[in-house]
Amino acid sequence: MNQALLRDSAARAAAHDRARPPRAADVYVPLLRATLRHDYGASALAGLRLLPSQLTSTLCQQHGLLLRSDAQGLTLIAIQRALPALWQAQRDEGCDYLLLWQLECREALFAQASTDDAPHHLLLPLAPCSALDTDCETWCASLGRTQELRIAARLCEWKYLLVGDWASLAASGQINDLRIAATGAEGGSSFDLPFARDAEPETLPDGRQAWVYRSPEPLALAQHSRRRVALSDGSNPTPRVLIGALAHGGPRSLQRQTRAGSPQWVTEIFLIR
Repeated sequence: MNQALLRDSAARAAAHDRARPPRAADVYVPLLRATLRHDYGASALAGLRLLPSQLTSTLCQQHGLLLRSDAQGLTLIAIQRALPALWQAQRDEGCDYLLLWQLECREALFAQASTDDAPHHLLLPLAPCSALDTDCETWCASLGRTQELRIAARLCEWKYLLVGDWASLAASGQINDLRIAATGAEGGSSFDLPFARDAEPETLPDGRQAWVYRSPEPLALAQHSRRRVALSDGSNPTPRVLIGALAHGGPRSLQRQTRAGSPQWVTEIFLIR
């Protein structure tokens, strides 16, 4: 008996649902997208968070805006039918909405691989045109843009330190004129960048002596680079390549050093023989 009543009740409920007119589903549309790009490489963005300011969070709550964000950027979404009210709210308040996010990263790589003046905030207008100067249809049609925030990689001196029996090899005549140079292509043209050797060796904390070669200009740190750095012996008419692909300067070995009274960022690479 109870099972029959349950079946009858379920049948009546199903019939009622079929008779009820369907509700139109809300359509969500993107208001804006912001992408992040780091010149060092994607690994520098690992662990990065975009934190909305209190005013931005309040604005999103008041107007039912949805925020989706990760280390690569963010997307702000709204219900399409709510856009006219969002346009009108800005006109009523007499200002266009600005949205602010803080870039927060607890991974050391982000700070190491970025320039000292790298942005720490992302400030974006809600729309590319003003709600105060345009009609609702024009303002709504302007939504949905994508904007990129590019973060420059750190430029620093690359410092190669040759430690070990390099001096004895030179004394025995096996090598005569060690050279380090970077080669590659940028902007459609190739380059050959020779490193300069210090006049005097550097004494390391453990007492060993190191021959030091420095890049003639600050070079960008990069996760993957087309630049190739080689060690060669240039004593003969045709230089003899000893190591064709040296390790590149990396953010993990970055340190602040003072040279000629001027502090600068340096990344050290040790070549031990």
